[in-house]
Amino acid sequence: MAKLKAILGPYPPPFRGVEMQSKLEFEQLRGKALFLGTSDSPFNGKNICLVKRGPFAVNGPQLLLKIFLHRNEISEISAHYATTFGFLAAVAKKLFGIPYTVTCHGSDVNLNMKRLFFRIFNNIALKNADKIFVVSKDLGAELIERGYNHKKIIHKPNQIDKKVFKKLNVKKKNQILCAGAIQYTKGTDLLVDAFIQIAPQLPNYSLLLVGKAAENSFANDLRSKIHSAGLQKRIHFAGEKTPAELAKIMNESKLFVMPSRSEGYGMALAEALACGLKAVATNVGGLKEAGKSKNCIFVNPNSEEISRAILNQLKYFS
Repeated sequence: MAKLKAILGPYPPPFRGVEMQSKLEFEQLRGKALFLGTSDSPFNGKNICLVKRGPFAVNGPQLLLKIFLHRNEISEISAHYATTFGFLAAVAKKLFGIPYTVTCHGSDVNLNMKRLFFRIFNNIALKNADKIFVVSKDLGAELIERGYNHKKIIHKPNQIDKKVFKKLNVKKKNQILCAGAIQYTKGTDLLVDAFIQIAPQLPNYSLLLVGKAAENSFANDLRSKIHSAGLQKRIHFAGEKTPAELAKIMNESKLFVMPSRSEGYGMALAEALACGLKAVATNVGGLKEAGKSKNCIFVNPNSEEISRAILNQLKYFS
């Protein structure tokens, strides 16, 4: 029996970049892969074995057991996210002799390399990998700067699902959209501050924030700020959406804003541009690749520049 490539990573939901990319790789292999991973809604299907997403101290041993049980079926492992799944792949290589590649998606490099404990896990994952894929050139440059073997590093940009993220014939709303986890690194507060500054100039516009609150205290502080500004009826938290739901919302919106302080690639920006939106994005990390379009303006990650860029982009609709 032919052996299978094992995809080791998170599976949707949630519908975030790493989850969608690992799922997409699995689907593109058309039955020639085995998915071993975590999910908020786990299930077991044909060539799919998932466990409930939880602490790595719990998920790690669970997935290592699954690798052990399937070790004779696996030809190689493709791990998504160095700190956790990449580390597991390194352990599996040591124990079972299974070769692996690891894909770095952003925060595993941009943030976790600054944390000693996580950096140790990253080092094990990256130094023992047969190949290291990076979703942006910026990530690759940082790894090379940190001394990792440049011959093993391969630039592999994220892919969007063009069957879902495309222009739709729907009516536009006076709506500014941001899609991404509600947290400090995503710069949600910068966008809220920018909208508060220019709200009097945009009396008919609302701001829609799509995404899961990854940091509850941060999200609560934002809600308090919005309430103090009297804009609770114009700034809305929509929660997480499926890709199809997000594509519809993107097509209904007039402008997409990605105000990140740190970003590995910026899938939501690429998806918004594929839906035909004008966009404003910060000039950090992989956003410069994801947003390579005449419809995107790049600014520094501060509310003043973001607010000016929003007004500039909305001139097209006046």
